Amino acid sequence: MPSRNSCRSDSVRPASPRSHSSSICLLDALACGYDVLGLGRASGGDAVFANLVLARIIEPVSKLDSLRVLEEAGVAAASYATLKRRLPA
Repeated sequence: MPSRNSCRSDSVRPASPRSHSSSICLLDALACGYDVLGLGRASGGDAVFANLVLARIIEPVSKLDSLRVLEEAGVAAASYATLKRRLPA
């Protein structure tokens, strides 16, 4: 199992340094699990896919609503057009 410091993911970063520390802890933990499972490698490091996965773990919602979830968690999300283009259907 990776050490606590080795699970810092570059794909998920809070949009603002003023994000709540609880959101930062949640995102760090989820990003660590994402990395441990090898999803980053399997997706080719696609940050849009990573954000969608994390948003749907936090709250299982539609692609469109996942942008709201990411915003509430303090993550700068891609536009809906980018999300549709990268992850059709």
